[in-house]
Parts: sequence; C-alpha cells; structure tokens
Amino acid sequence: MDLTWLAGSTAIWHDIYFGTDQAAVANETGGTFKINQPTTTYDPGALATNTTYYWRVDEIEVDKTTKHEGDVWSFTTIRPGGGIRGQYYRALV
Repeated sequence: MDLTWLAGSTAIWHDIYFGTDQAAVANETGGTFKINQPTTTYDPGALATNTTYYWRVDEIEVDKTTKHEGDVWSFTTIRPGGGIRGQYYRALV
C-alpha cells in the first residue's frame, strides 16, 4: 500500500510523518519523521493488523525555507484479507 497526495503548485519537497501516535505525528516527535522527498508517493512498508496509523505531509516551497504544515490523516488496518478503513479529518493542532 502506498500513501499518495497531490502537491501544491509551488511545492518542490515533501516532509513525511508517519506513526501510530496522533500527537507525535502532529508534533513531529517520537521518530515520526520518515523522509524528505520530491515525489508524492510514500510506501510505509509492512503494516500491523488492527492498528490505527496517522500520517502528515508538509510541503516546502521553491525558496526551500517556506514550509506549509499539512493536516493529520489516519486509517485503520483490519484483520488479514479485510483491507483498510480510512477516516479523514482536519486536525486542530
């Protein structure tokens, strides 16, 4: 499974945060920063079943200093063979 998003018109880099702790992803703590990349796809690797994951993408503009913080998104994996269930909301951080 890959996470994908649409880039803003002036974004050249994306900071990816991913983990099982919503507050840590929102606050960029606890090892949730995964990678800085120019592409709009991220492969989180193998996921545990029956687990809620949180993710966020921040965008960096051409000047390489202006950063736009993204919303925190989540999804929950279910039993093997059952797929995933997503819940999308705007984080109030």
